[in-house]
Amino acid sequence: MTRNIAISFALVLFATGPVSVNADDLSLDACRNIQEQIEYYDNLRKRGGSAQQMESWKQTRERYKAQFREGDCKRWKKQLR
Repeated sequence: MTRNIAISFALVLFATGPVSVNADDLSLDACRNIQEQIEYYDNLRKRGGSAQQMESWKQTRERYKAQFREGDCKRWKKQLR
């Protein structure tokens, strides 16, 4: 009987897949690095460039903003000032 319970339990674990434990939350250093990249692309766009460069920098900046948002970097708001 206990063997059947153990097998059932193992099947449930395998069927549900790996458990995620806030893997998306980033460390302060990672968030700081992302914030620096966002500021870098802001500065590039402020200095100007061709339309193609500006669009490329805008898209790259938006990817970093998405990482910042998905990594829950707002929780480091005070430290990132």
